[in-house]
Amino acid sequence: MTALTETVQQAKAFRSEVAFPPVLFGFAPAPRRAAPATREAAFHERARRVHGVNYRIIVAATTLAQLTRQGPAGSVWRVAGRGEGEEHRSLDVLPKAR
Repeated sequence: MTALTETVQQAKAFRSEVAFPPVLFGFAPAPRRAAPATREAAFHERARRVHGVNYRIIVAATTLAQLTRQGPAGSVWRVAGRGEGEEHRSLDVLPKAR
């Protein structure tokens, strides 16, 4: 086995063992922009079309209004690209990256 092949195999093994933390987006009001809920909906619509990430990174989004009302530990997070629909989850029940 060559050194390059061995390095590639080690990198693949490392990637399969590493679980990345979720990437969280919060949409806030901004001048001359669509409402946060509209921008969040557009974000999720675009995320539905993304394929091939194999769920190695979990991406979730919410609005500042929801965060203010319920706090970051509340059921305010929508997971992107998973076909979950309108289901909001708390941080502790977000899916785990594979």
